[in-house]
Amino acid sequence: MNIINLNIMQVKDLNRPLPSGHLGVGFRFSLLKEVTLFVILTCMLVTPIQVLSQSNNTYYFDIAGPTNVCADGATQYVYSGPSESLSWSISGGTIVGANIGASITVTWNMIPASLSATGVESNCWLDIEQSPPVYYCDNDQYISNAFSVTGAAPSSPTTIAATGIALTSFTARWNAVATAASYRLDVSTSSSFGTYVSGYSNLVVSGISQSVTGLTAGGTYYYRVQGVNCNGVSGESNVIQVALPPVAPVMLAGTNVSYNSFVANWTLVSSATNYLIDVSTSNTFVDYVYNNVSSSTNQRLVNGLQPGTTYYVRAQASNQGSASTESNVVSVVLLPAPPAGITEICVGSTYAYNASYTAPSCPAACTCTLTHGFSVTGGTVVASGPDYVFVTWTSLTGNVTITSTDRTCWPDVLDQNGNIVCTTNIETESIDVAQHTVTLYSSYPTSVCEGQTVLLTANTGSGLTYQWWKNGNPIAGTLSTYSVGTSNSFAETGNYKVTVTKNGCPVESSEIYVEIKANPPIPLIFTKALEVIPGATVLTVTNPAASVQWKRGINVIGGATQITYLATGSDNYSVINTGSNGCTTPSAGTSVTGNPSNFSVSNSITVSGITTESQFYDLLHNDNKFLQSVGDSDGAGRSSQTIATRSSPITTASLTRKDIISFEEY
Repeated sequence: MNIINLNIMQVKDLNRPLPSGHLGVGFRFSLLKEVTLFVILTCMLVTPIQVLSQSNNTYYFDIAGPTNVCADGATQYVYSGPSESLSWSISGGTIVGANIGASITVTWNMIPASLSATGVESNCWLDIEQSPPVYYCDNDQYISNAFSVTGAAPSSPTTIAATGIALTSFTARWNAVATAASYRLDVSTSSSFGTYVSGYSNLVVSGISQSVTGLTAGGTYYYRVQGVNCNGVSGESNVIQVALPPVAPVMLAGTNVSYNSFVANWTLVSSATNYLIDVSTSNTFVDYVYNNVSSSTNQRLVNGLQPGTTYYVRAQASNQGSASTESNVVSVVLLPAPPAGITEICVGSTYAYNASYTAPSCPAACTCTLTHGFSVTGGTVVASGPDYVFVTWTSLTGNVTITSTDRTCWPDVLDQNGNIVCTTNIETESIDVAQHTVTLYSSYPTSVCEGQTVLLTANTGSGLTYQWWKNGNPIAGTLSTYSVGTSNSFAETGNYKVTVTKNGCPVESSEIYVEIKANPPIPLIFTKALEVIPGATVLTVTNPAASVQWKRGINVIGGATQITYLATGSDNYSVINTGSNGCTTPSAGTSVTGNPSNFSVSNSITVSGITTESQFYDLLHNDNKFLQSVGDSDGAGRSSQTIATRSSPITTASLTRKDIISFEEY
């Protein structure tokens, strides 16, 4: 047995090819470790081996590891060359542990710094076909490329849209920065960050999101972020705006409710810029009539609805795309459909008018259509459908004309031009309408005295009800007539009218002025016997009105219109007071007895019975004194006196009751 004893290094690679045409065993060695290799060659003698160097090469490799480091950080680096023969060198730091191997850990103590690694590798093989055998080696050198480390603050993060937006909170988010150890978060109500939300100025955050709480509902907020590491703080990120949803509005009762529309109302929300309303026939909103319909104010007209139907409405407040929770729900019941076909209308009311024409059956294989058109005068069309129209009347009279067009086409019948033959039948219906009228008239005259009445009468008819008014105030009275003056009081004077209602339509009459005039006072009669004319009695009205009229029995005494009257015959006397308004009041009767004898006078008359100084007499003729006043004050001290009369003598025949109205003592 032949043994080759080689004092060589650790075997690295047994796959090295031999030179062409040689047989042998190939080895790759590293010169750093010594081993002994025994090669036993059968039937061979121990023979010296010749060692030859075939080639020397230099190879460059990269170091992998962070280049942006902290001055007090421990960082690992990896070399891609041959690990066993690698030797590291460093500037600005300390290698933790051995400086040999495929990777090392460095503690940097100054920035900037550098790092490098080198190594040598020999690849050897034995050619045994040669004699003596030849041992070949390639000596290769490995050098790292230049590797420098620096220390820098992180780059600015990129903020992204917030999530979890609630009434008073949201979650701020941003993308990670590789060199950032932590982040600083700012939150403000101003895009310029002049002020900060309490607790959110440079708030340190370790992750890439942060919940922001304790905010104001409906507020608008802004946030930004900076990255932080041991080398400093990055610049500011971009700014993200977050609009929190407002508080929910409060739905109020619907107003202006009609048969096909209403106005939805809700409270204003100070932070809202818009509102969204839902309307449904279901209180759980399984379907919608209006869905998220926008309104810039706190009310919205909801129309195009069905008469007599109950609708449910709710609202949300919104600002910049963020909406509040739903409000409470309010129900609104529309008025029933207006009465149909009414011709005796009420101005201001709404009525329905339907097309009555019905088309005949459509022939087989034909196409038939029926349409209706509506023309209205004296009113306003407020809603319409294929075969009806709702009209609010604005005039006392009006008209609805309904035109029904029935068209039938025969697809199999063509005219000479190749067109389908069609026939059209047009039916027209005219409906005249008018509001019922009210006529009010009175008994004549309308100005009467106390104790008299004025009868007011309105027109009558089926289904009419009445309400009477005085000076604009309702008074008792539900009949077609009303009597003014029954209380015998001039306080009943005023303007009277009546409201007559038919089919729910109240119509007022014109006014009639009724005057109840006050009567004058009841005349009081004072009686006194006349001494100078025995048997005669003077009657005097003590409370005369504008004029008086004396009566004897039931007969009016002609010319007896003075406040005194000389009664010269036995009878029952009375007087009538007449006021300036023409109303009269009679006195009670006064009984007079006596029948004085006739007497005659010429140009003088003797007045006797003068007994005291205080007695004076005036003999009157049609209110004119024709006798002078006499009395004992003339100094004569006599009981009788002859006095001069008017220039023409009064004879007994002419000295009548009319002439001698009174002979007064005073």
